[in-house]
Amino acid sequence: MTGEFVWGGGDLDFDAYLARIGVGGTVRPDLATLRAVHRGHVAAFPFENLEILLGRPVLLDVKALQDKMVAQRRGGYCYEQNLLFAAVLERIGFSFTGIGARIRMGSDKLRPVTHMALKVEADGEQWLCDVGFGGEGLLEPLPFRDGIQAGQGGWTFGIERESQDVRVLRSLHPEGWFDLYAFGPAPTGCCPPSP
Repeated sequence: MTGEFVWGGGDLDFDAYLARIGVGGTVRPDLATLRAVHRGHVAAFPFENLEILLGRPVLLDVKALQDKMVAQRRGGYCYEQNLLFAAVLERIGFSFTGIGARIRMGSDKLRPVTHMALKVEADGEQWLCDVGFGGEGLLEPLPFRDGIQAGQGGWTFGIERESQDVRVLRSLHPEGWFDLYAFGPAPTGCCPPSP
């Protein structure tokens, strides 16, 4: 089964994952499923970077991610979270690409690409999905459109085009928009290409 999947969806214990995030019933590559799986994932898996802090290797293959996050009921950092999520999306049948991003957290300094998110196709539209940002991250998919503003829980998120090649994910704070991270229009090599 692994030969058919670029993102490791064939190595996934799909039923165990769905049980861990509390999603039941039929799943299909549509917006309702994407929202349910994204919300379930964010609620089930905390942001965690303990392996890095303890000097342990971080294994990014799907079997290791599933063992750590599903079986051991732990969390992970952005690459762990979004790679596991990508395997799930692939298994469901979504079309998507990986996106490399530069963390800003309010800074205007140019930083290296150290974050991963996903651009997913559902119901004829593209959506920014990111289950691994942590504290101020998306709760559910955000329409991948310039100028979009959407409430999620008590937060408001937006995407703004900063230049021809750069978009910024922002959250609205009492004092105004706060840049979370910037990303370009194409995959940056952070992730396998979609099939």
